[in-house]
Amino acid sequence: MVQRQDFTRPQPDPKGDATARVVFVSVGYALSQWEHAEEVLASLYSFLASPARNSHASFRAYGTLMATRPRRLMIEAAADVFFTNFPDPDLPSRLTALLTIYADAGARRNEIAHGVVMGSSKQTAQNSYDEVFTDWFLVHALHNTNKTSNRLEAEYRFNSITIDRFAESFDKLIADIIDLKQQIVAFYQSLPQTLREQY
Repeated sequence: MVQRQDFTRPQPDPKGDATARVVFVSVGYALSQWEHAEEVLASLYSFLASPARNSHASFRAYGTLMATRPRRLMIEAAADVFFTNFPDPDLPSRLTALLTIYADAGARRNEIAHGVVMGSSKQTAQNSYDEVFTDWFLVHALHNTNKTSNRLEAEYRFNSITIDRFAESFDKLIADIIDLKQQIVAFYQSLPQTLREQY
């Protein structure tokens, strides 16, 4: 199971990757996994909003929002109505805990999505005056006021290992969302049909 600490931002990585391409590949992997997480959350939202029938409209409505916070609020609102109609002692708190982790994960996703790949240290190439970068990282853009101190110190600096670790945590988040949705669906289907028809 995924935990909140899986998405704690680490101290800036001291050692980068040998090439920029390695970092780019990790960024692509992480962002793709994040979009899979959003898809399963959209499916969960769609079920909570319309459990009696699969609603493509609600799935699409979820996708109109571009940020983690409003999407989380949308799911919470649908869940509030769902669990008011179909009370359960455990499922609402489990959903709340998972959405808290989703918010933490979203912060790391944003750093990955809005970062830039840069080399940090240089060495002089053999038999040449050319300098080449030897450490490649994903860092925040220097123009990002919220992430840059007056001394231009990096708020975050990820190498491919760190980015891959976040991608793997996105994978765990996906599995946990799927598992919770299956439990909510099973709970709903266990209810008398007459009760389900009232929703």
